[in-house]
Amino acid sequence: MIIIDSARKHGISDHDIIFVYESSTNSILLEQKGRPTMTILFGHDTIGRGLEIGYVTNDQGEDIIVHAMKIRPGYKVYLYKG
Repeated sequence: MIIIDSARKHGISDHDIIFVYESSTNSILLEQKGRPTMTILFGHDTIGRGLEIGYVTNDQGEDIIVHAMKIRPGYKVYLYKG
């Protein structure tokens, strides 16, 4: 797993990104025309904040974390569905 700079733009620490990546409670696939499918993970970080973490998988099978932020209201339902 690799974290790129775009995942850090909302101030989420690498530690919390990794924590949610490894312990997420739910996920969805986000398909966007002309872009790779992104997996969005939902979970709580080490201090209990709900976060959404987005990653794409490269041709070598590595997950590249491209997005991390405090969970948006429309996604909060995914924190509690497994």
